[in-house]
Amino acid sequence: QEFSRCSAPIAPAQFSTSCNMAFSRLAMAVLCTLVATSRADCSNARWTQAYSPEVCHPEGPTAIVKCLGRSGEQCGTRMESNSRVGPGLHSVSIKGAPGPGVVSTFYMSTNGGLYDKSCTHPWVELDFEIMGNQAGATSKIWTNMLRGTCQENWKWITVPFDVSKDYHTYAFDITADSISWLVDGVVYRTVSTKDFPDVH
Repeated sequence: QEFSRCSAPIAPAQFSTSCNMAFSRLAMAVLCTLVATSRADCSNARWTQAYSPEVCHPEGPTAIVKCLGRSGEQCGTRMESNSRVGPGLHSVSIKGAPGPGVVSTFYMSTNGGLYDKSCTHPWVELDFEIMGNQAGATSKIWTNMLRGTCQENWKWITVPFDVSKDYHTYAFDITADSISWLVDGVVYRTVSTKDFPDVH
């Protein structure tokens, strides 16, 4: 049974220092191929794997995340940056998990991706949520920018392919005054951040 696999660069990246926008976490939560890994844990000098080290292994400058089974404890992980991550292009390649009840996610967050249900602690989070029940000849993907205390700015995007049939590259392009959501290099959504001081 194939789920999905994602890969993301774990080598050092260059970011502009002229903008003080800082996401403290780059996080990936994905359901991935049922294959055991020979070397576990993708932590290094720049990244710490938050949980499930057995599902991730490095291949050169890339982190490969796989599922070892169907349970939540055996699928997915979160990579946390050990330093500030700012403007630039941040991307992962994901083959989405098909079917109802599963989601392959790529997100960046200032609080480690922990949703504050009390809505009392402000944070910023950018999301791609590839829902298995939306996969098809054309697929809908949930995108979101959370900011402040639970203020959501979400939008569905539609891509002209089945997200569960092959690997595609999902990216956030962060500049001093905007954030764009890209799939395979095509911009599907852009939000101006000029009016959102907490995002800068």
